[in-house]
Amino acid sequence: MLSKTRLAPDVVNRSTWSDPDSVSAFATAQGWIDGSERCIVSRLLAEWTAPDVLDIGVGGGRTVPLLSDSAGRYVGIDFIPELVDAARLRFPRVDLRVGDARDLQFPDASFDLVVFSINGLDAIDHSDRGVALSEIRRVLRPQGTLVFSTHNAEGPGPHDRPWH
Repeated sequence: MLSKTRLAPDVVNRSTWSDPDSVSAFATAQGWIDGSERCIVSRLLAEWTAPDVLDIGVGGGRTVPLLSDSAGRYVGIDFIPELVDAARLRFPRVDLRVGDARDLQFPDASFDLVVFSINGLDAIDHSDRGVALSEIRRVLRPQGTLVFSTHNAEGPGPHDRPWH
């Protein structure tokens, strides 16, 4: 059962991101958010031969081709079923699932690289971010890496769409 502190942000997030206009926008997003995302992720992907990659907050699939092409195993999750459905329409042969970063349904040490982009960690209630980070650590292999973005006062605003 979700705590009351979990419930409020989850209700807002689910309502916002399952809205048909939001799903439509995320279902057409493509490419890197910015040069730093491209640089960091490309460099990390080059460090492994066919890494196992977990893409948290996959949304409508923007990161699927960016991460899955170099992966040995790729899994994308999002806690909004409508977004996962949209991503599955775009990428029917990719392993895309409904899932929550606070309760990752994978065995320990399953992935070399976990990516949680577009401020996904910020969308989790502050009190639950530690839970999500613990879960991510659990599913990462000992030499694994987490890449995540977070809000930046110097960066694009919440209504900017840098992929357009």
